[in-house]
Amino acid sequence: MALYPHVFNAGASLAGAPFGSANDFIEAIKVMIDGINKTPEQWSKIVRDEHINEQINYLKLVIVHGTKDMIVNINNSYQLVKQWTSLQLTDTLVDKNLKNYEGNSNVSKLIYYSQNNENE
Repeated sequence: MALYPHVFNAGASLAGAPFGSANDFIEAIKVMIDGINKTPEQWSKIVRDEHINEQINYLKLVIVHGTKDMIVNINNSYQLVKQWTSLQLTDTLVDKNLKNYEGNSNVSKLIYYSQNNENE
């Protein structure tokens, strides 16, 4: 999605990590287990640098991550939020927290509005 945003309307990450967090398999395993921290601007720059001469409308992203995942560090989902909220030109502050989402007490939906109040 980061490399080909014009191909997709929206996307999802299931227990993933931000684009550009690793350069090879060994680094990817380390990032999945330990996580990696960057600022929103650092994360979005990695994506934007792939499209230097293009005007890109970055797509909306759904991030799904379980709090009891013993392999993929949940910090990766927070780093994804940083990357994609920055690409959407918004902040990382949750605008709406829907607990017990769709009647499931184990699921919360966090919504981040863009500058023009778009979400979902």
